[in-house]
Amino acid sequence: MMLECYIVSDKFFDLKSIKNLYQQSFPKNELSPFKLLLNPQVTTYAFYDKSDFIGFISILGHLDIINIIYFAIANNKRSQGYGSQILSQLKLKFPKHRIIVDIEAENKQADNNLQRQQRKRFYLKNGFHITTIAYHWRNEDYIILIDGNDITAKEFDDFWNYFTKNSSLQF
Repeated sequence: MMLECYIVSDKFFDLKSIKNLYQQSFPKNELSPFKLLLNPQVTTYAFYDKSDFIGFISILGHLDIINIIYFAIANNKRSQGYGSQILSQLKLKFPKHRIIVDIEAENKQADNNLQRQQRKRFYLKNGFHITTIAYHWRNEDYIILIDGNDITAKEFDDFWNYFTKNSSLQF
């Protein structure tokens, strides 16, 4: 069954659920002001199974690249295939795009290393592959995974330079 998908704006009927999940799901060093998810250059989708809130995904797009910047499934809905369904819907919506996602690099000293390994397995299981791109941001190391043809470091840099120079986004 296809999940119901809604584009989120500041007038969205269930904004509180998205905000709560956002604040619960990401480490403090990765959180940006919530209003970022409502910025016109960011598209945030909320997903429902009938009337049950499942989760949300926030993306940035430029040229043929879609970057998943935030993706979270409600705690009581995890491990039920919803995350895979949402990624499938995203791929169907953007069939000619490469979809990238930044994830925390594995780190044996990190408190959440098991979660990092699970996240990586999830994306690999869903058709993503590891790129050669890695970076350091807010005291954390990240790697880039991609669905579709590979991405070069220059393309990745150009993607972010576009938003740095042409937008009001504040991460």
